[in-house]
Amino acid sequence: MFAGSWGYVYLNVATFINADFCAGAVLITFGALLGKTSAVQMFIIAVVEAVLYSINEQIGLKLLISDLGGSMVIHAFGAFFGLGVSWTLTPKKALGPSDNAAVYHSDLFSMIGTIFLWMFWLSFNAAFADGLLQSQAIINTLLCLCASCLTAFACSNWLRGESKFAMVDIQNATLSGGVGMGTCCNMNINPAVAIAIGMSCGFISVLGYTRIQPFLERTIGLHDTCGVLNLHGMPAILGGTYGAIAANYTTDLKPGVQFAFLVITFFNALISGIVVGFLMKQFGDVNSFFNDSEDFEVPELEKPYYFDKRGEVTHSNENAERRLLIENKAVV
Repeated sequence: MFAGSWGYVYLNVATFINADFCAGAVLITFGALLGKTSAVQMFIIAVVEAVLYSINEQIGLKLLISDLGGSMVIHAFGAFFGLGVSWTLTPKKALGPSDNAAVYHSDLFSMIGTIFLWMFWLSFNAAFADGLLQSQAIINTLLCLCASCLTAFACSNWLRGESKFAMVDIQNATLSGGVGMGTCCNMNINPAVAIAIGMSCGFISVLGYTRIQPFLERTIGLHDTCGVLNLHGMPAILGGTYGAIAANYTTDLKPGVQFAFLVITFFNALISGIVVGFLMKQFGDVNSFFNDSEDFEVPELEKPYYFDKRGEVTHSNENAERRLLIENKAVV
């Protein structure tokens, strides 16, 4: 639509990378809403957000801002849109003690995802860069990720007050450097600056999980299921601000415009999220929070195929005899 051509959609590598970035913003939004919304609500939110995301992205393109790794366009928009939806859509009965907690094996599986994200964040930030700028983006991102990882471990051990590492910090705050380096990864910054950016992102992310998120839930009722404010929201604000500062040393960028787009993105995401949240209330509330049984057959409730009434297996006499045989064996 923005290209002015309605006849064709041209598919190439850049098209799919842009689609990947948009999907990333939607997934970030989902992190604030998981366990509190229905599948229908999630589907509508995803479709609407894709349009709003594209509009905000076009504003950035018109302003000629630089945001190669998407600190503002992807992470800030996805996080604050999701927080806006969550603030208005989350029922009060979903707050407080609930099933919103991890178990040991899910923590282990989540760490696999963390490791993959940590390794591939370099290509995420540098995908659209060329030549030496791509090498620069990769090096800056790697330094920033290393710094945020080490800082996350140190701050988790310190701020939790138990002299132990918390899995939620290790799974998330270790990645915050990739978010914070998104805007200025291809800018001419000193390696020490890249490390300092990573350290600040690692610290603010763990502080968010240990102090800020509980405070916001307690005071204004803002519930954030996966802590997207901590991994994406606040590091993205830092990243956009660092990008505006770094633009001072780049001839073809305007620092004021860079910062203005950060502010525009914040309000676009938050206000549109609040509006979408109110609209989603019209589709009703879920009955069971943080529980997959609302939409899926979960293991403890799943029926064996030969008892399934939906018709996967024809319930003939042969099946009935087989079922009786199995029941008799179970009794014995």
